[in-house]
Amino acid sequence: MFTGFKYSGTIRRPYRFHQRTRSFIPTMRQITNYDHSKQCIFKCLDNITNDSILKVRSDYLSQSQLGKNLWIQSYIKNNKVIRDDNVNCGVRWHVDGFDVCLQCWKLAIGVSTYKLQHYDRVIHGNSGVSKMRPNIHISLAWMETTYKSMCDQMPTKDEFHLPNYMLWKDICRDLNIYLMEHNQRQITISYFYRLHKKYFPKVKAPKYTRLGKCDTCVQLKEAKTIEKDPKRQKELHEQFLEHNRKQMQERFEYKSRCIQAEQQPDQYLSIIVDGMTTTKIPLKMPMPKGASQQERLKLHIHGLIDHSHKIRRMYGSLDHWNHGSDFVVSILATYLNNLKAIHQGNWPRTLYLQVDNCWRENKNITMILFLGLLIQRKWFDEVFMYCLPVGHTHEDIDQMFSNWNTHYWKTGLQSPLGINDFLGWAYPSVVTRPTFKWIENVYGVSEWTKGFGISMKGHSTARGFYFRKTNNLNNVQMFYKGSSLDSTWQGLQSDSSKGIVLFQIIPSLNSNPELLPLQPLKNDIIESFLQNDSITKHLDTQNKQWYLRLLSNNSFYFTEGQSTCFLQKGPLMELTIFSNQLLEDSTSRIIVDEVQQDFLQNGVQLNDTGKIVLADVQCGTSSFMVGKVIKVNSSTVTLKVFTSWGNNFEGIYEIVDGMEKEIPKNKILRKNNILTQKFKLTVGAASFLKKKYSL
Repeated sequence: MFTGFKYSGTIRRPYRFHQRTRSFIPTMRQITNYDHSKQCIFKCLDNITNDSILKVRSDYLSQSQLGKNLWIQSYIKNNKVIRDDNVNCGVRWHVDGFDVCLQCWKLAIGVSTYKLQHYDRVIHGNSGVSKMRPNIHISLAWMETTYKSMCDQMPTKDEFHLPNYMLWKDICRDLNIYLMEHNQRQITISYFYRLHKKYFPKVKAPKYTRLGKCDTCVQLKEAKTIEKDPKRQKELHEQFLEHNRKQMQERFEYKSRCIQAEQQPDQYLSIIVDGMTTTKIPLKMPMPKGASQQERLKLHIHGLIDHSHKIRRMYGSLDHWNHGSDFVVSILATYLNNLKAIHQGNWPRTLYLQVDNCWRENKNITMILFLGLLIQRKWFDEVFMYCLPVGHTHEDIDQMFSNWNTHYWKTGLQSPLGINDFLGWAYPSVVTRPTFKWIENVYGVSEWTKGFGISMKGHSTARGFYFRKTNNLNNVQMFYKGSSLDSTWQGLQSDSSKGIVLFQIIPSLNSNPELLPLQPLKNDIIESFLQNDSITKHLDTQNKQWYLRLLSNNSFYFTEGQSTCFLQKGPLMELTIFSNQLLEDSTSRIIVDEVQQDFLQNGVQLNDTGKIVLADVQCGTSSFMVGKVIKVNSSTVTLKVFTSWGNNFEGIYEIVDGMEKEIPKNKILRKNNILTQKFKLTVGAASFLKKKYSL
């Protein structure tokens, strides 16, 4: 829920109605014109001079409505008649010292009966009743929706920032265009400012920001600043607006996927994962002067939000591992395994994964093969991975980080022992409060996937990836596109309707990556701040004892123990294949080995005669066979066999005269790029065989 923007449903009247002068000076006719015939039968006012009546009458009538109420309150308070036994006997009504009856007093002063009965009313009768015009209702709804999709949520404060160089007048202009299209009255820029200030105070348009900026935004701004031609400046500004509308639409797409997963959790699983700015411990705020330059331990926090099951989680780690693709993949695998253990009901068949637009952690071959493995091991039928444009990637997970950072710099964090209490204070609502969990197992997925995955380049430019099962093989294919707004998915360069097959070898269920070893912490840092009196005097016994134990055993706080189970067979027992219409698009292409893709999708064909292949057939002392295709049958292939060098990958391969062998097609492991010009195994073929046969 977008908590930054709320409005009450009421609005002040326009300026000309509610801005009144503090003192209203009545005319002489209003002061002197009162009906003498309305006096009581005793004619109380006949003995009072006109000057005395005009004096008190002008004093009352010159007040505003609120001032009149206060005037009557003051008069009644100062003219109460109280007996000796403190019994209130009423009010003395007089005009300039002359006693009169109530009827004549009201006539002389100009007080109505209704005013005298309701002068002490605190709440107006129409208070809280909405008087908003339809165009204002529509404007507020449009502004809320636009700000949701346009603004960047700040990870360190409860604010929402407009895109760089976006102007308020541009937003007001777009709003008026929308109102005009819906036959509604347009609003002025000043009235737009008032609406924004009252209902959206958290939305800011900062002059500068420390967050990463979009390259396109920066380039267009600089070009607009340098350009002197007004027409060209207008063109550049229109380009910027169009660029901003596209990134807004991409945010809409992300929000729609989240809502879809929330409404249909048995069909869709939506996850966003990202890393937070490094936290350093111990930290006491306000920071003592003697501790300001002290080096501290780094506490790395990664966040994960599951929109389908409304789960928010923070994963913490010290400097035991590098925080690259292996770390992120391990977090996802750990979460999915845990979710499977507690999940009840139908398991979702589609995964939506939203990640940061970073090649180091997310858009790399390790992550791509892991998502393909989720398909191959029957966790999901389809997997989608999306990224927002660089410089526009701040989303709901950054808002979760914002609360942490805000309270971290207010109160500090002495040690991980206080994290649960810290979360309870930083996140008052149980609904938005994340749970904290240590990362205890990180797998060497990148090294593990080298043996069975393909190689590719150019994939870091795409921002949308789609994975599904191949139609005729037990493999996984990937499609991609430039952004979530592109209408079509792309595949191979030669034929975009064919996806990129990901696996050279299908890894078995018993095959799992090895655990990465724990890197030791820098104990000299711990010893250094434990010797600093400015830090230790603020540490209680438990926190100090925690750091002392960390000195002797860097992993003593682990509770679950090491697990070699990375990703077993998924919950789905049957797969449903979805076929989409895939057309050409203008997005930059991902480059893969087309020959390898042809073999992975089609195997050995009639036109492969004369090509050199690797076969899973024992040849002499060698676990594999190198041969040249001389005949392709319906289910078998006839090869001219090369010499066998056992498991030595440095030998020179030559055809053995008169030695031919017919083998099944499914025994062919690889074709082309087998031998170099000197008839030695290529580096790729040697690496493939070493992984295949664990040599």
